[in-house]
Amino acid sequence: MKSWPVGSHRRSSKTTRTTGVVLAFFLQLIAAGWLSADEPGAILTIDGPNRAVVGEPALLEARGVPLGTTPTRWLLASGRASLLTIDNGTRLVFVPKASDELLFVLVVVDQEPLKGVQTAGHRVQVIDVIGPEPLPEPTPRPPEPPPLPPTDPLGTRLREIARLAPPDAVLRDRIANHHRRIAAAITRAVAGDPEFAALREPQAIAAQTRAAHRRVLDTPALRDAWNPWFDALRTLLDDERFAGRLDDPTDYARLWNWIALSLTETTDQPSSTQR
Repeated sequence: MKSWPVGSHRRSSKTTRTTGVVLAFFLQLIAAGWLSADEPGAILTIDGPNRAVVGEPALLEARGVPLGTTPTRWLLASGRASLLTIDNGTRLVFVPKASDELLFVLVVVDQEPLKGVQTAGHRVQVIDVIGPEPLPEPTPRPPEPPPLPPTDPLGTRLREIARLAPPDAVLRDRIANHHRRIAAAITRAVAGDPEFAALREPQAIAAQTRAAHRRVLDTPALRDAWNPWFDALRTLLDDERFAGRLDDPTDYARLWNWIALSLTETTDQPSSTQR
């Protein structure tokens, strides 16, 4: 079992460097659409799905690899994915990192440099499953939640966690609003509103919250920037569950409101990069 880091090529001699130039040329032709495994007479092909889901592994398989060649090499010409080659390089497991189009290139080179170079390309459209549809606005809206406890340990911890989020006031406000909306819907569910009945279950609350986050943070760069906040918040939620303070839907509604308040309260706080 062997894997190649995306974009890395080992060059140990002038001959290998020359071969690398040839491979790069073929890579450019495939990326531009001039070469395709679907052309008549193509020997080397790639078998695999044309669609994949962010975060879920998928498999590509090389077909028609000729004898007497080096192990096949898989390259990712565009898109973001984790790669792992298996079965002597004839198969590739990949896990997409973002909703995008992935362009894979399979390259096989004879043992003798510059002879018998074969390539094949394969495109995969990655979709991002973001969960349930947005919640409708609860009407009438429940009363405003109480302010974040100023000296309570939970309030203090939430403020510290909020400082890990990027200081973008617009994004903070949008995420805070989603938390308020979900908290309001939970309150309606507890009151018996059938439209929000699913939100009496923690799994449904978590699914709605994840979906809301992904709608606001809709690019990999934004999600990466918010990861410290997500990680710290997950730890806090685990601690609250372990302590028995998230046993009831009303506990989630109260905490979701406080998370929203912590984000908007600390918007004007300097980030660690500004201090």
